[in-house]
Amino acid sequence: MGTTAFAVPFDTLAFVKRLETAGVPSPQAEAQVEMLSDLLQKVEASRMQELAARRHTQSGHIGP
Repeated sequence: MGTTAFAVPFDTLAFVKRLETAGVPSPQAEAQVEMLSDLLQKVEASRMQELAARRHTQSGHIGP
């Protein structure tokens, strides 16, 4: 069974607007969105590295 990576769609503008509507000041809303976006990118990069390593191992390669 294969594993496929999927990027998580993240509408930063909509997220900021939702925070602002809830009463979060714009600078804080923008900072929160930047941090969340950075986190999602790091998680996705890590997941891609894990998938690449798994494929490398499954193909029978040993070493780099």
